[in-house]
Amino acid sequence: MTDFTDILDRFTDISQAETDRIASLLKRMGTTFVRTFDRLPAILEACRSHYSILDMEGCRISRYKTRYYDTADTVSYPAHHAGRVNRHKIR
Repeated sequence: MTDFTDILDRFTDISQAETDRIASLLKRMGTTFVRTFDRLPAILEACRSHYSILDMEGCRISRYKTRYYDTADTVSYPAHHAGRVNRHKIR
């Protein structure tokens, strides 16, 4: 795995408490993009002036794994892309 510490160190940090305060004022909207891993440094640099990075006791990188499940007839994924609002997401 590539070490992105030097890029992440240039982000302004934000605490968990500040993140919670700001999040309570916002309506969450998630967007997923698929890009190749080699584009990540440029994407991070482009985001740096618009985003802060969560710093938890000096740690800015954490592992995150997600598994996606669907029904046997795969109705959830197409419903998501069709813009269906009333869906269920289990993590």
